[in-house]
Amino acid sequence: MPLMPEAVAAALAAGTLSTLVTTPLWLRARHQALALRAHAATAAADLLAARCRGEALASHSLAVAAETRYLVDVRVPATVGRLTDPALPAAPGLLHPRFAGTALEADHRALLDQLTAAVVRDRLRTARSEPGAESASGQDGGQPSAADWFRPRSRPRTTHDQQLQQPGPFGSSVVWSAFQSGTESGRASADTRYERSH
Repeated sequence: MPLMPEAVAAALAAGTLSTLVTTPLWLRARHQALALRAHAATAAADLLAARCRGEALASHSLAVAAETRYLVDVRVPATVGRLTDPALPAAPGLLHPRFAGTALEADHRALLDQLTAAVVRDRLRTARSEPGAESASGQDGGQPSAADWFRPRSRPRTTHDQQLQQPGPFGSSVVWSAFQSGTESGRASADTRYERSH
């Protein structure tokens, strides 16, 4: 019987010793598990934020593409139409109001301004080079009037002109007709120079 208390004491000592050794290890493992859990939660939040930023960027990219398509399909033809016929309504504004005051709006406005200036210059140059322009320019001091800029040009149509009126692979027929109008004025100038030289 005297061995029993010694065995119990030895077991208690061994248990205490193992507790003293394993408790710090358990506490450290628990602390690492909590840190890993917090790190995983932060990583999940970062992933969600990155996904939201990606969706916002994709949405912005689609909106920019839609705005540019709207510029090509609606605003440019309306600007050219207004220059051709001042009775037409002015070109519409942006499709997405969120781009107001941005660099995109400034770029689109600059493009429309350059287009307007180019069309007006072309019309003025064509008005000066057409037959009878000398008599018209003599009446008002050498400059054609603003109404002359928008006066439709008349000349005999050729088969080549009729082929050009067919819709081409350039998208909007209005944009194509604006392009065609520019090429017609160039051809009219060339025809006039040819007729004068012969």
